[in-house]
Amino acid sequence: MNSNIPANATGGPNKPPDPFLNPFSLKKKFGRRWRIQMEESWAHEKPENKIGYEGWSEQVPTACGGFIGLYQDKPTVLLQFYTPSQRPTCRKLTDQFKDTPGVSLDDWFGGYESVLLFPPELFEQVAEAVGARKRRVLSPEHKAKLGEAGKGTRFNPVLPGSEDRQNLQKEAIPPQAGDKAREGREARLNGRISDSPLSEDREILANAQDEG
Repeated sequence: MNSNIPANATGGPNKPPDPFLNPFSLKKKFGRRWRIQMEESWAHEKPENKIGYEGWSEQVPTACGGFIGLYQDKPTVLLQFYTPSQRPTCRKLTDQFKDTPGVSLDDWFGGYESVLLFPPELFEQVAEAVGARKRRVLSPEHKAKLGEAGKGTRFNPVLPGSEDRQNLQKEAIPPQAGDKAREGREARLNGRISDSPLSEDREILANAQDEG
């Protein structure tokens, strides 16, 4: 429904500034409290048509299936509430803010669809009236509760009971036994070396050198 998304025309270094570039952003202004989504065609836009034009596709979804989005950026910023079903609500808001500059109502297709235009200063009031979707924000108490509940499922590199098994092994093998096992390995290694024919030849050669 948003026909205001411009194409990024190519040009030389003397190309005049694009009036559609870096428009008003719903996400930057209201994104901390309200849910911001991108218009459906955004995913199919070319990369050169995205950078700096995000504001034209940012939308706040509403309960009726409509949305709040940017309608106009210059000379003054105007937002739009598009709805396929909330015509009475649009009329009520138009009457409520009829003295506010920029507020107007357009009925499309014989009143089956409506667009309410309004300035950003009325965003909070319009959003509440039309059931705009808010972001889910967890309270500190809820975050702490979820953290406690998730402790039992967190990854633990130490397998359950492995520390106990390691402690039992240390208690079952005293340090003295470890020293004796090490001495036994060294003795067996020395015995294999002394029993080899090469070691015997070396010993005969060494004795001959001493006698000479």
